[in-house]
Amino acid sequence: MNATEKWQPIESAPEGKPVLLWWTFAGKPIIGRVRGGVVWRGDIIEAIAGGEYRENFPFWMPLPLGPDAEYPAAASDTADVPWQWYSGRNDENFSFGPCDTREEAIRLAVEDGMCEERSADDPEVWENHIHLVEAQSAPLRLADWIGTDTLLERADEAVADSDRICHEHGDGPWFEATPEQEADLAARLCRACDEWQAAHGLTFTCRTFSATRNAEFVIVPQLRELLPAPAAEGGDA
Repeated sequence: MNATEKWQPIESAPEGKPVLLWWTFAGKPIIGRVRGGVVWRGDIIEAIAGGEYRENFPFWMPLPLGPDAEYPAAASDTADVPWQWYSGRNDENFSFGPCDTREEAIRLAVEDGMCEERSADDPEVWENHIHLVEAQSAPLRLADWIGTDTLLERADEAVADSDRICHEHGDGPWFEATPEQEADLAARLCRACDEWQAAHGLTFTCRTFSATRNAEFVIVPQLRELLPAPAAEGGDA
């Protein structure tokens, strides 16, 4: 990498061109593109589906070895996270899953009975109204959530609210830095977070999905007592 290369604000990244977004704690480059104001993580061949918020990658740099070089696979929160099926009574709370198949997610919903509703065509008939979705639940990366792009601003606000400031003459800002220096601070903090998380083997999760696809609503006429019993393990299907 040219020593004169500096981290630059993501707003200045060339549209659709592969750029360096970050380095992982393992030293692998995170490469991506900016398309229509959205940052897309991925390798230099094809971006991984799912746009990232700009706050997650506020800076970019030209690729160290050029856009035609061979790079390791780009690190991604979702690269190794499986797509799995979930089902539920509505499209906000999916109570059943994760499941390896769509059919398994439907079976769990039917067996529970939570999704049973009267038919709109015949109130005397009961059926299952099931919402389905295929989703990923990627772990959380601490470095994405510490707000490096607003750190100095928040530090200024903290000083302003403290007893260190004479409000008659203290206008701030006190933590002034060039964009390059702010980018360097953000890089160091994110690298420290990545290294700390990896050193302690910490995996952070939450109950919401990181990505979804193939959402659908299905009506299944079979009720739980009519559902065929699953084949016994080792027996005939």
